[in-house]
Formats: sequence, structure tokens, C-alpha cells
Amino acid sequence: MQYLVFVVCIAISQLLHAQVGIDASFNKSQTGWSYRGGVSYQFPNRFTLGGGVKVIQWMGIIDTRGHFYKNRFRPNNATERLGAYLSIDYVPFRFPKGNIEPYLSYDVSMSHSSIYQKSYYWAGQGIKEGTTDTLDLYYTKGTWLGPILAVEQHFCVGFRGNINKRWYINQKIGGGIASYKNTDKNVFGLDGGELAWMFSLGLGYRFVKE
Repeated sequence: MQYLVFVVCIAISQLLHAQVGIDASFNKSQTGWSYRGGVSYQFPNRFTLGGGVKVIQWMGIIDTRGHFYKNRFRPNNATERLGAYLSIDYVPFRFPKGNIEPYLSYDVSMSHSSIYQKSYYWAGQGIKEGTTDTLDLYYTKGTWLGPILAVEQHFCVGFRGNINKRWYINQKIGGGIASYKNTDKNVFGLDGGELAWMFSLGLGYRFVKE
């Protein structure tokens, strides 16, 4: 118990010396589009710890390939729109003027949402107008599955560009693994994982002590 108290005290001490900021960003990952908002703590030893809430935005199925999860996350209610994220950034070096701050990042996010599949079904044959040629006719049908728990882990490179001492632009891109777990017991065979990537562009604000 005394070791736990010691660790907690050290953590609180570090947080008190950290520079606090807030961040908002637009993101594209394997699950689709999302918006993030959270808090960041920048420590003197070049580490930054950030975390907060993500809001899933249905982007529509834009590919014709046989993907099962990619871009298919479509919240079925308000609760399914919400997720969470955590990021740990490390600045390996700083430029002399300090206007641009490159960093390496580990980023993990969680989503719990239904997925939406669009399937094509054969409806029969028809005759092309003005000819005697026949052609196959199809119709589409949408199907909701899930909800599915998605855990996306990415290793990224990025930079923070300082607009002034308070405001900054934040951008990062990276790749990793997206893991999926079916949480609807009435649907089977949906667990799995795949290689994934992400892109993030955001704006941040530091609470600078005068």
C-alpha cells in the first residue's frame, strides 16, 4: 500500500509541473471519420500525455472492395457515437527557434458501434432499351450488425506547429493494428483484426502561466 501511495504522489507531482492544454482534431482511421476533444499534459522531459473523447461520424461506404470493417462503423444511437482515445508523445529533438516540434507517438482509441454492410442481390434479367440484349439486374440491401468493439493502435510521426505561445496546429500520421470484438451475442463470427492506418489534424491551446 505504501508503494502505491508513493507512486501516486510522484504522479501528482509530475502533473503539477506539466503544461496543460486542450486539443480538438479531425481524424481518419480504419473505422471511418471521427472528431476528438481532450486534455493534454506536456512534461518537461519531452513527454506529452493526452486523452479524451472521440465522436464517430458515419462517412458512407466509399469503396467497392470486400472490406468487412473498414469505413463500416455507423452508430445506431447516441451512445454508440462516443468512444475514447489515449496518446503518448515523445519529442526526440527540438528546432532552435522552437516553432516546429516533431514527435513520435503511440495512439490508441476505442469505439463501440454498430457496423453497416451494403450487399448486392440478383433480381433477375432485363432487356436493354432499344435492343434485344439482356442484362443482369441487382438491388442493394443494407444490414446492421453488432455493436462491435474496435481497438485501434497506431505508431505515428507528427509535429506541432506553434502559431504563438498559446495556440498550435497538431498533425500526425501512422499505422498499426485494428482489433475487433463482437459484443452482440446474437451475431457470430465477427471477431478479427487487420492492419490499419490513421491521419489526424487538429488545433490545440496551452494554458500558459504569465
